[in-house]
Amino acid sequence: MRLWDNSMKIKLSPSLERADLLNLQHDVLALKKAGVEYLHFDITDPQMLGTSLMSPAVIKPLNDLVDIPLDIHLILEKPLLIIDTILNESKGNIINIHPETTLETTRLLKLAIEKGNETAVSLYPGTPLCVIDELLPYIKIVNLYIRDMGVDEPEVNQQMLNKIRNLRKKLDEAGYFEIDIAVDGSVGYQDIEQLLNAGASILVLGRKTAFNPEYTIEENIAYLREYIRSLGYEC
Repeated sequence: MRLWDNSMKIKLSPSLERADLLNLQHDVLALKKAGVEYLHFDITDPQMLGTSLMSPAVIKPLNDLVDIPLDIHLILEKPLLIIDTILNESKGNIINIHPETTLETTRLLKLAIEKGNETAVSLYPGTPLCVIDELLPYIKIVNLYIRDMGVDEPEVNQQMLNKIRNLRKKLDEAGYFEIDIAVDGSVGYQDIEQLLNAGASILVLGRKTAFNPEYTIEENIAYLREYIRSLGYEC
């Protein structure tokens, strides 16, 4: 059952981490042809994720290749050390910060906006929603991890669904109807109906959906849109 009444179109944000990195241009052009709204772009360091993913040097070539905004997700222990490098490459994208990693979240968001970007914040499953209360005037998206990394969780638990509902209620009651809720973390078809009914409006996509190797990217996106529409949502 849908627990929120919102006219937001459901948006798709395939994660380039899951693309064919030896044929990244091909996959990005296929995603453009499929009409996705965002390209999720993780920049990580070993301290936070145990590995390094994507380089800031790829931002400008991607922006030159397609006009799809990048959701540049900074999963970094010290994002302030690299923010100037990223912002020198980025304009018209979304800079996505983890408040858990820095005391400089507001400063980072303001710097990103000054450079012509929009902004988002990401929260791990155990992070309370209250940490974003003072950040709402600066952001366009709240990105919620629906699963803890490295933990085998085949189904989204009820606590996470309640968190999405509570966030949507918080945003609406504060008058931030335009802020989207993105959901990230191995989103599959078994999750989508529950996530959308709870209030999510952006799906971060990986191998279970957009990059399913059994089909082309265009076929994957077309099928996903058809499925979302069958649930009663605009996509």
